[in-house]
Amino acid sequence: MKEEGFHDYNLKNFQVIHGRSGYKDPVAVSIVITDTEHTWNILYNKIKKVAINYEQETEGFERKRKEYRGFDDYGYDEFFQIDEKTLSHEILFASGATILVHFQKISITKIKTTINERGENIK
Repeated sequence: MKEEGFHDYNLKNFQVIHGRSGYKDPVAVSIVITDTEHTWNILYNKIKKVAINYEQETEGFERKRKEYRGFDDYGYDEFFQIDEKTLSHEILFASGATILVHFQKISITKIKTTINERGENIK
């Protein structure tokens, strides 16, 4: 099956990785996303900018039980060129949250998963 993108995937993990201080480009970003069948790791290196916009919805005065969905589904994403060496990846989630990364290197790898007795993916 050919992957067409990550629409409707869910954010499982977002990690900022800080290498040794004093070295050029010490920051990397790792994003793990998953759906019912597949799990992927997107690793950005040579980071120039990272921005996360997330705000939990307020309940207001309703007393009904509310389901909190966090970032919610991975709705749409866009890659574009910043300059000769730098690309930008912006991910927009159904909740309105966004992740923006400006980077020079990227790797996208499929993470092998197994299914537990309840039919859920586990690493």
